[in-house]
Amino acid sequence: MTLQVPGEGADGDTGMPRGTLFVELAVGSDAYFKRDPRKSEDVHTDLPVQMAQAALGVTLDVLTLDGMVELKVPPGSQPGTKLLLRGKGISRVSGSGRGNQYVHLEVIIPKTLTARQRELLNEFTAEEASGEKATSSGSESSMFSKLIDRTFNQLKGYLKKDK
Repeated sequence: MTLQVPGEGADGDTGMPRGTLFVELAVGSDAYFKRDPRKSEDVHTDLPVQMAQAALGVTLDVLTLDGMVELKVPPGSQPGTKLLLRGKGISRVSGSGRGNQYVHLEVIIPKTLTARQRELLNEFTAEEASGEKATSSGSESSMFSKLIDRTFNQLKGYLKKDK
């Protein structure tokens, strides 16, 4: 971006006013914040989320240009889900207000599991399969939702014990 500042440039010829100062602005890249190529006042960030957290929902701290804020990750969030932090982007140069910050969820699938975690996930898979048969119309049953909550709460408890 180039800014022009009239009357602040080099001295003009004798009896003439000073020229216009041209200021060239360039913004470097950042490892955490990525500017949106279509809307330069918007920024994008990635947020790692544990598999159980994405399934159950969680509130996490997220870094913004102004510091840390709490972000609610809704239950059932999928990998690549994009969450909006309105007004947490870059200030607009011409005009008022700020852009937005978009947080992209990166769901982390564990590479290794304890025996109990494997057992819980196998139980979850079996219940999920039997739940699909019982709800062939495609609607979610409250029994299935309760099973998911119970299984992931048990898994979460075991993950905490391992730490």
